[in-house]
Amino acid sequence: MSFEFHGDTLLHRERTFELVDQPLEQYFELIGSRPEFEADGRAERGYTAEWMIDDGWLFLVGMTARWSGAESLSLKHLFPFAGNRVFAAWYHGPLRAFRTDRPLPDLSDPARQPYPHLTLKIEHGRIASTSVIERFGQPQAAPASPQRGSAQVVELAAFRRPSVHAAFEDVMI
Repeated sequence: MSFEFHGDTLLHRERTFELVDQPLEQYFELIGSRPEFEADGRAERGYTAEWMIDDGWLFLVGMTARWSGAESLSLKHLFPFAGNRVFAAWYHGPLRAFRTDRPLPDLSDPARQPYPHLTLKIEHGRIASTSVIERFGQPQAAPASPQRGSAQVVELAAFRRPSVHAAFEDVMI
């Protein structure tokens, strides 16, 4: 599997990550057309997008792009009825990212590609599961049986919000 950076970033738990995956491309597939953006130096596809995870939900919060031969565009051009952010309900798949507070890896050599620091499985805009790499290339192992009230249980509970009573479940842990 080959990774490549495209300029998209993700804000998650007060950290910024450089994304490998491109959630907005699934949206273009869904609507059946891709706008003709003007390519720039960093993003050959013509745009960069800023994403955010808020309470387990994936949101598009910003975008830098230009129409081919025209002015800059904003989220309002693509999503005219959206507010400051757009819920990414269309996105279903992995969201792999590397931390930007560490040196980004050279992804040009497929034989030496590291594990992403963060891998989220997104189902229709919602986090279904997560994997965090603490050290480069080594998955963070979950304890065999976390103790009630421990940081590990709280960490797992933050991604498990299956019902309307999720806030109550967090208080009970």
